[in-house]
Amino acid sequence: MPISLFSTHLVSPAQRSAYWGELMSGYFGEHRAHCLHQGPFDAQLSTHDIGSLQLFLINCPPHWIERVEVKPDCAVNEYMKLIMPLNGKGAITQSGEMMPLACGDWGLYDARMPYRIDVDATELLVMLIPRAHLNGFKLNGLHCSPSQHPETRGLNSVLSAVLRSLAQHANDLPATTHTPLAETVLGLLASTLTASHESKRGQAHLPAVLRLRVKHFIAAHIADPELTIDRIAHEMRCSKRYLHRIFEAEGMTIDRYIWSCRLERCHDALQASAGNKRSISDVAFSWGFNSSAHFGRLFKEKYGVVPRDYQREIVASH
Repeated sequence: MPISLFSTHLVSPAQRSAYWGELMSGYFGEHRAHCLHQGPFDAQLSTHDIGSLQLFLINCPPHWIERVEVKPDCAVNEYMKLIMPLNGKGAITQSGEMMPLACGDWGLYDARMPYRIDVDATELLVMLIPRAHLNGFKLNGLHCSPSQHPETRGLNSVLSAVLRSLAQHANDLPATTHTPLAETVLGLLASTLTASHESKRGQAHLPAVLRLRVKHFIAAHIADPELTIDRIAHEMRCSKRYLHRIFEAEGMTIDRYIWSCRLERCHDALQASAGNKRSISDVAFSWGFNSSAHFGRLFKEKYGVVPRDYQREIVASH
């Protein structure tokens, strides 16, 4: 279900544009908005957390919205923003560059800099992506999906299709799928940006790109108890030593990262399974653990409570 749902129907027609601007300011930093048609500004916003990503679905009449002043302490500065018209079209303007977006095109831009969005669509997807997930890419400008390069055209289409599907099913996604879905989106976006850099003969920061590929591979095989550093190095065609070196930026070893990802999956699964009597061992083994004692020790270390007590807390809260 949506975390929050907002509608301009809550205020009088004369106040709706101002209300919309205030609503956008609350989520995206200080904004102002202006409706481009003569009727009332009837708009809705729903918000969804998809793992580390924040998804916003907007139904609105044609309008423009502008962020002129960027305060250095604004929380949204830690994010890149992705926008995609689900019908109609739009455009992003930033740093003197204007990027048109057709229906299904996505655009990526820097939330730390002033920008203007012109929307001639009634449905819009906006996503906040933590900047740290895209470290290593040259993102000093607008990036968009339209491309003449065959290397990126297919990736752009796949990412667009995944984003459309997220928008369509955001209300129905089980909590246990949020983290894997976020990792899928991030992996596709990273692959698309990498291919785009290569097609333009630019260079991404190779260690950062490889680190993203490693994280995507881990996410795809996290339930496999045979997932090892040897296997990852073989799949990435590099040495284990190089893998350890590029992963230093994460502040943890690859082994620790794998166990942390498994713990997150188990944490979500225990929360979702409250009341259905699924055993803790079954949850742990289904996500790659092969020892209940090891799982219990790591779970308490990460979450401050043993799995059994956490499961009881969830049941009690329901």
